[in-house]
Amino acid sequence: MATITVEEHNLAELVDFLNDVRAVEFLDKEVWESIGDQLKIQTQKRFEQEVDPQGNKWQPLNDKYAKRKAEKVGADKGILQFSSNLHNLLRYQADDYGVKFGSDRKYARAQQFGNPKQNLPARPFLGLSDEDKKVIAEEITEAWQNWLAENG
Repeated sequence: MATITVEEHNLAELVDFLNDVRAVEFLDKEVWESIGDQLKIQTQKRFEQEVDPQGNKWQPLNDKYAKRKAEKVGADKGILQFSSNLHNLLRYQADDYGVKFGSDRKYARAQQFGNPKQNLPARPFLGLSDEDKKVIAEEITEAWQNWLAENG
């Protein structure tokens, strides 16, 4: 857990320090790329566990589809892993201001939110779990500590 300690300093010096920190923007593209990498790893773990970001199990495949899938690609392929495209082709875009994470597959939306017309239940794979939030906090803390070491 990060801790901030304020000791007796001239208020103007403290304001100057905080302005310097804000101006440096230690959360640069490299940090956001690292967060994107971690989100990809965490999301792929959820695919393997067949759970949503809150840890709830995905609804199982219907029997008819499960049988057809087993015939085509084998019974060992997990839910949402017929071709493994969603699992393998997760994407992120990072810049100096943040990271966007998701999938560019056309059917990702239907898998995430479900599609009643196709009798397809929602199987959310995108979102932030508590573990994701912890990993992001660790990345940001490390970036802050590195910045302090270089500029403190």
